[in-house]
Order: sequence, then structure tokens, then C-alpha cells
Amino acid sequence: QSNTWNERDRSSETEQYYVDQMVKAAPEYEKDIREVMRRSDETIEKTDYAETWVRYLKDKGYHVYILSNYATDTLERTEDKLTFLKYVDGAVFSCQVKQIKPEPEIYKTLLGRYHLSLQQFLAVYVVEGQIHADLIHQLSNFFGSEDLACPFLADFLRLLAVDGKQLF
Repeated sequence: QSNTWNERDRSSETEQYYVDQMVKAAPEYEKDIREVMRRSDETIEKTDYAETWVRYLKDKGYHVYILSNYATDTLERTEDKLTFLKYVDGAVFSCQVKQIKPEPEIYKTLLGRYHLSLQQFLAVYVVEGQIHADLIHQLSNFFGSEDLACPFLADFLRLLAVDGKQLF
């Protein structure tokens, strides 16, 4: 992963710009880079559990928000696979706000856009200063592994230090 890849999620430039930057950084892999980028939408698959999981949380009374690093090009080519979005209460995609995780601004955008307090937002994720084990288990199932779920949670826990505010 490179800074170019991360900046692609911000989508301040055209897709071609990012592809060219990647090729410039590794010209010996130009053919592979162009092929991977041309087919990047194939990395996103529609999964049966995503819609079910969001609907389950909604049925339990939770509000569900999406905060995702996602490039404009990929979003445009995969929106039809993101059917769960119709059930969420809101979404912030990095490409739409030109901010990326883990920068604090994107979290502030989500909180501000949907009038959420930091306490409300994190209460589900933190119980007396510890991550609730059941949530880790559920997110591990959702992401496919604990290794993928824990960085996701870590992003949210970084908010605990935003502006030096202590929540718990």
C-alpha cells in the first residue's frame, strides 16, 4: 500500500492521475498496475450477510452509519453491489468529502453531518474503557477475521483522543 493508494481514496485527482503515479513509482510493474486498477471493482463483492447484518442491527434499535475510505472510481463502479446502503442511517465516503481515515476530520464530518455526539457514537463500542468482546466477535465475522476487525475498531477508538476529550 502506498500514499498514492491512500490519496486515491480521497479522490482529489482523476483516476488516471493515480494510475500514472503508481506506474511512475514502479514502472517495472506498469502492465500489472494498469490491469489491477482497471479491474479494481472486482475486489468488491455483494455479500448476503451485509444486508442481513445491517437490518439486524436496525431491528435491534441501533442506528447504522457507514464511514469508509473509498475511491470515486471504485464507488461509481460498485454502487450496485452495496445494497445494504438503503438500510443505513447515513454514510460518509472519503471520496465524497475529500477526507480519509484515520484523519480526525472525516470522523468529525460523520459526527457533524448526522448530529452525533462522540459519546453516543462510541458508547456501543466501548464498555468501561474496554472493547466489548461480543462486538469484536460480530465484527470479526463481518470482516472475515479479527485481524481486519480490530483496525476498524482502532480507528473509532482514536476518537477518544480527538481534541483531548476524555469520554470515560
